[in-house]
Amino acid sequence: MTSINKDLLYPPKVYEKLPYRNILVLAPHPDDEVIGCGGSIIKHKSAKDKVGVVCLTDGCRGSIKCNKDENLIKIRKNEMKNAHKFIGIDESINLDLEDGKLKADETTVTKIKDIILRIKPDAIYLPTLIDYHSDHIETSKILMLSLKGFDYSGKIITYEINSALIPNIVVDISKFIDIKVKAMKFYESQLAVNDYIYTVIEGLNRYRTNGVMLGKGYAEGFFVCDAKYYQKLMEEFFSE
Repeated sequence: MTSINKDLLYPPKVYEKLPYRNILVLAPHPDDEVIGCGGSIIKHKSAKDKVGVVCLTDGCRGSIKCNKDENLIKIRKNEMKNAHKFIGIDESINLDLEDGKLKADETTVTKIKDIILRIKPDAIYLPTLIDYHSDHIETSKILMLSLKGFDYSGKIITYEINSALIPNIVVDISKFIDIKVKAMKFYESQLAVNDYIYTVIEGLNRYRTNGVMLGKGYAEGFFVCDAKYYQKLMEEFFSE
């Protein structure tokens, strides 16, 4: 069993911005990148860092009934295009895999590995392993398998959406909260399903200031570790 490195846990350190200049964000669905780490992405861009986003699925089940909707694919892709243009994302990649059916198959793993080798990011953002959406969990498995076979020296940064994680780092996004809200508003189809602005941006991002920022402003919480430690955690989880 992998022992938990207590230095990675409490108390979380507060950063103005994480010190990485070439970023890759894995978003299982169009909007995850803004909900989970949009404030930090905006701060990276304000510092002229390079940010690439890979959206793994087509978002076809992002309706209230969660039924497959072919019309929704075009809507969500356009929403993501406009949100990324607003933020200033350097490279947007859509794998267009079916929403709700994401699997860590050889083709998908190879695609992610090839993107990592091409972009050479010094940090990779993705959802926390403990998020209860199956596509989010599968994204962790895809990254774990894609990192096998080469020595990735960058950091792994997990963000939270549906399930809160135990952060070892929080990033103060107070000065950029309005821009994050504006970016989220491009995802009109998803705000019709869930008020992410209220529940995550105004709720969770406010809560993340508790105990470390005197409850003032807004912050995003992350669990940050090196790739080898992440691999050990993932291998233990997925071996059960």
